[in-house]
Amino acid sequence: MRCFDDASAVDNLELCVYEFAESTLSAIQNRVCPTSQEYLSRIVTISNELIQAFDPDALHYSYFRYQSPNQCFCDRCISMFAEHSGTEIGSAERLASLLVSDQQIFSEWVDWRVKTITSGVQALKSGLKSKVDLSLELDIDYRRNYFAGILVNEGLDWLQLAAELDEIFLHVQPAGWPRHADGTEETIQLLRYVVGKLRQSSVRSTLFFWFLQNVGDTKRALTVLRESGAEGALFYDTNPRQFNSWLRQSILK
Repeated sequence: MRCFDDASAVDNLELCVYEFAESTLSAIQNRVCPTSQEYLSRIVTISNELIQAFDPDALHYSYFRYQSPNQCFCDRCISMFAEHSGTEIGSAERLASLLVSDQQIFSEWVDWRVKTITSGVQALKSGLKSKVDLSLELDIDYRRNYFAGILVNEGLDWLQLAAELDEIFLHVQPAGWPRHADGTEETIQLLRYVVGKLRQSSVRSTLFFWFLQNVGDTKRALTVLRESGAEGALFYDTNPRQFNSWLRQSILK
């Protein structure tokens, strides 16, 4: 289920995620701030409707996070963060300035965003009428600091979330793989670390490969899957016949 990137799920919901572009605020189309309790309630309602209609074993949620790499400076975020930090914020422009100039404010901002997402997942779980396995996805990018546990832009503490979930899909994009050496070393090292930590938390880890482009990408994906220690893989492609051909070539050769 798509979450905070789908404003169409709630009628007449004002878009409330903003970014700075040339010192002006602009709405990011179809993005919803994760602080929206109305939107979160709608996610819970839809989830319960799916459970009642289909009795699924599991539900998966995409984009249950802040939009990356942008920050949200909507009025609700400013008000809630001001209360959380005990700091007079006043405007989006002032908040943006404080995040650059004041390390303490920045740390509190990161902490507050993480708590917003984690409490949202907890509210989702408690709102479901039947027990089903729950999963989210993480975008794997070897250039970002997963070793600290927190993905700053998205507001995700993936180790904290592991305590709330049954499975985490690790989203690996071929376009994001480093191209030197064998093209996969950094990604594999990162995945080994993340998968190992998730296994300690008793959470299933599944690799999610998005739009493989050729036989070479498919071979890399199989190498990553084999060496990462992940428990399974999901391949997403709009041309399954072509992908099956690449997969056969990769395995046979």
